[in-house]
Amino acid sequence: MIINYVNFLKHVIYDPETYHRRYDLDLEGNLTKENIKRIALVVFPFLALYRPIGSMLSLGMGGCRGISHLQLALHAKKEGSWGRFSEEIGEVALAVFTLASSPIGLAVTTAIDTGKGTVHTAQFCWRGEYSKANEEALQTLASGFYLVFMATGTLEALLISTLIQAAICIAQAKGEIKAGRYLEAAAKLTMAGIRLHQANQYRHLIEQRNLLFAVKRYQALVRQAMKGRAVRHLVHHALTDLNGQIDDKRVLLSDQGKEYDFRAHFHAFGKGLVKGANLSFRNTLVDGKEVIECEFKVNHAFRDKLQKMLDELKKLSNKEIKEILRFSGSHAETLSVNSKSRSHKPKSQGNIYKIDVKGLGTVSIGNSPNMPNLYDKVIIQMDSNKTLYDLHELMALTNLDTALYSSSKEDLDRLKIGHLFRIFFPREATPFERSEAFFTLSIQDLKAAIIKKAPKMEELFATHLEKIKESEILPGKIRYQIEGLADKVHELGGRALTAAVTGARDDQDLYKRVASLLSMGMLSQEMRDHYGVTVPGLVDNYLMGGSDSVYAQMITENLLKKVTTQLPLLREEDRAR
Repeated sequence: MIINYVNFLKHVIYDPETYHRRYDLDLEGNLTKENIKRIALVVFPFLALYRPIGSMLSLGMGGCRGISHLQLALHAKKEGSWGRFSEEIGEVALAVFTLASSPIGLAVTTAIDTGKGTVHTAQFCWRGEYSKANEEALQTLASGFYLVFMATGTLEALLISTLIQAAICIAQAKGEIKAGRYLEAAAKLTMAGIRLHQANQYRHLIEQRNLLFAVKRYQALVRQAMKGRAVRHLVHHALTDLNGQIDDKRVLLSDQGKEYDFRAHFHAFGKGLVKGANLSFRNTLVDGKEVIECEFKVNHAFRDKLQKMLDELKKLSNKEIKEILRFSGSHAETLSVNSKSRSHKPKSQGNIYKIDVKGLGTVSIGNSPNMPNLYDKVIIQMDSNKTLYDLHELMALTNLDTALYSSSKEDLDRLKIGHLFRIFFPREATPFERSEAFFTLSIQDLKAAIIKKAPKMEELFATHLEKIKESEILPGKIRYQIEGLADKVHELGGRALTAAVTGARDDQDLYKRVASLLSMGMLSQEMRDHYGVTVPGLVDNYLMGGSDSVYAQMITENLLKKVTTQLPLLREEDRAR
């Protein structure tokens, strides 16, 4: 759980473009000679302007801070000041933590510096050292506003922090001139100029951001980017240990010595968005790189909304998208939408929209309306070192984040109602299940609307709805079945189901196919193609919408009687021939 909280903090903390650190607090204590300290305080802020060096300095100065406080702790122990010893040991522990938890270490260090600055300001005021109190108060305000930006991404906070840093540099330069340290004064004035220049850049960014966010055609992407950073609801999510859950739930099926990866499956997610409330995950290789792959299907009503979102995204230029992502504080750097053939698949399986989100991953969405089973399919891929929070942000940018929400009892009841309606009245149920009303009406209103379309459903709801139970077709992958319905079918004359084994070239091939059916069951064409079970099916299944189903014929009592009656006659005809 601790690792999950660290991942959460890593995701929600914003990374400032301006680097800010209290080097004077890093060099507290007797560790550093005064001349060396003066040189460091002049040089380090300039080196930190280049972010890679700034990151290295952060680690180095964090270590220096830890050593300084360790030295002070040992000195306090030697003097027998156990209260100060405990305080310094606490400082050492915090310094070690900020190093170990990088990049959140900068945020923790800034928070510590803000707290220290507040205490120091009060101490200076108490002693009547108002000049030092003013400078310390400004340092504390700069750190405080810097921390506000890291927590919220508000550019105004970064602007205020930068302006305060410029004011501090000017005030310090004035003090250096009075002390006759002109080199330090020149360095402080130069840094003040740099901070003012940065502040002016932030002012322009704020104006540009406000203009972009105000334009209506950008607002959808802005909302989606903002949703991506709102991940507090994931802290206690069932999939926080994503890689661990994939390994635990992975389904491996063996057939005639060959093993097939049937993914890890999770039910009761996606509310009304995900068909069947089923998500599947796997770890796989794409272009030699390990990735996490998430797959699900969306309902038809949402697929129409998804298409509108894709069309709007394609209208935005790369520059506009990049700026919106930047101003929104997204971890994504760029986003592009391209139409492509389905990767490594035959042309009969249609095309996809591939959304490349640099910094997070890719989202593939079906783009062949004439192939309904594939048109609704979504496949998301991201590097294996990414977390659930990255997956959520990637999905939010394409308005798919609801897929990670747990389905409520009402959401699952809606699935059961639709399932029951489809079994008894498929002609009426199919178009209704594809409408917006099916997903927005309350449960009572939904049942009323269905009864209006098919009055017999009122009795069927009363008889069968409470008898619908979950049934696994793969471990973790759920479909619904109606308890007692098989007995009712038998009562009405149903006796068995039969299916033909087609496409076998010879008896040996036929035996292998029968053995495969016995070991893995009947698999749909889509499932065979997707999981690499190389038994061909009908190409027309994709065009006719049946690629995700298996087919069987029912043998009835009347048919058996007819065959029993006709069989002697057929045998007589055979003997006559």
